[in-house]
Amino acid sequence: MSSLLKLANAIGWDYGSNFLRVRDEAECDAILGFFSNQLAETAYKSARDFWIIWGLSPDERFPIPPDQFAFIKESTGGSLMTQTTTDLYGITIASLDLDETLLRLFFDEFLPNPDKKLALIRNSDKRQVAISAGTMANVLRPGISRADVVKRVVWDYGYWPDIEEIDTEMRLLTPNNPDSSVIAQLRMHDTCGGNWRLSKSKVRLIQDSSGVLYRFSESLEVEKCPSPIS
Repeated sequence: MSSLLKLANAIGWDYGSNFLRVRDEAECDAILGFFSNQLAETAYKSARDFWIIWGLSPDERFPIPPDQFAFIKESTGGSLMTQTTTDLYGITIASLDLDETLLRLFFDEFLPNPDKKLALIRNSDKRQVAISAGTMANVLRPGISRADVVKRVVWDYGYWPDIEEIDTEMRLLTPNNPDSSVIAQLRMHDTCGGNWRLSKSKVRLIQDSSGVLYRFSESLEVEKCPSPIS
């Protein structure tokens, strides 16, 4: 990394770039190991360098230029352009623009807790965009791919009045505040419309730098329940 840092110093610091603040160089190395391709794509889409910084010194920052994505795309035969899901140490992520808020969520919540049943759901269309290994193990079935699981829409399996009630509860939450959460209850069914279960989850509201809202949920309990549809 030292030679790349020297290159960064020679290029200079651009405060208009995308950036992620990390705790130290070791955490920078870990994030590069997990998310380098995704950060390169983020840099490419914004046409600006993406910087990882952990201090004020010129030696405490690392750049990911937009053309790195073009290099990765060429070396992988263009697969990154068509890839809709990414598996990163147990996290399955759908196509998603990563920023500092989402990266921190993955690094602080998903990666250290592979056994927890975690999910990130985009609020606007209720589509899952990331799930943990614990969630995947709980819902993966023969004939259903990991890509199918991570892109499920809550409207397709949840009881609509419960979804609307959760929406109302979520409006009271403060985004990106770990202490602001609700225990949401959702009745849901399988792909055939049967096998009703009641899921209880701890839900927080996440907002990225573009203003997009997500629900970060941890499933606490799932139990069988009667069908709410007569």
